[in-house]
Amino acid sequence: MAAYIVGNLTINDPATFGQYSAAIGPLIMNSGGKLLARDFEPMDLEGTSRPGLAIIEFESVEAAHSFYNSPAHQALLALRLSSAEGWLRVVPALTMPTS
Repeated sequence: MAAYIVGNLTINDPATFGQYSAAIGPLIMNSGGKLLARDFEPMDLEGTSRPGLAIIEFESVEAAHSFYNSPAHQALLALRLSSAEGWLRVVPALTMPTS
């Protein structure tokens, strides 16, 4: 079952985050992931979110964890952690009942 990494971030250092952003896209694709949405101009319907939002699809919760814990991602993580604050979450896909 598919799973999604959802991240909500405030970018504090755009130059450093730009280095992370340039490297993470190819890594996501090479890890079997697909960037579904990315936005930095929030259109909140309720509450207040951070300005940056990303949704990345993987084939499973395990694949999402494998990507996040991979040596290649861990090597980039310091760039994101030093340039942005917020949260990431793994969300399993929902299968709607048919009846």
